[in-house]
Amino acid sequence: MNKPFNKVLLVDDELICNYISIKWVKRLDIAEEVHVVTNGKLALDFIKANFIGEKDECCPDLILLDIKMPVMDGIEFLQEFQNTDLACKDKIKIVLLTSSKNVEDIQKVYKFNIHGYLEKPLNREKIEEVLLKIT
Repeated sequence: MNKPFNKVLLVDDELICNYISIKWVKRLDIAEEVHVVTNGKLALDFIKANFIGEKDECCPDLILLDIKMPVMDGIEFLQEFQNTDLACKDKIKIVLLTSSKNVEDIQKVYKFNIHGYLEKPLNREKIEEVLLKIT
């Protein structure tokens, strides 16, 4: 069976949540690769480093993005990502995976091209919900 995603990029500074998310992604076998970075700047660097010309398969297919992080938070990441000129950006699905229940934060992120909002921690039901929405 083909996996729904080639690369999943997890963008979160909470190590325990990353551990749980990685375990679920691997257990449900939904991606060939899972990569983790701890802030939005590192996520942008990762995407730019993995974009090679027109080879979209090198970019992540799915980004699970936290809102509250040091250096560059999720909202700042979305602003910068929107302004990149990478051809692959329209093929990347971005889903918030956050513990933030701040209504202002959630309203801000929906101004960007995100594909869902999930509360931490990730589990089977939440992954299945994401798959139904975006695959």
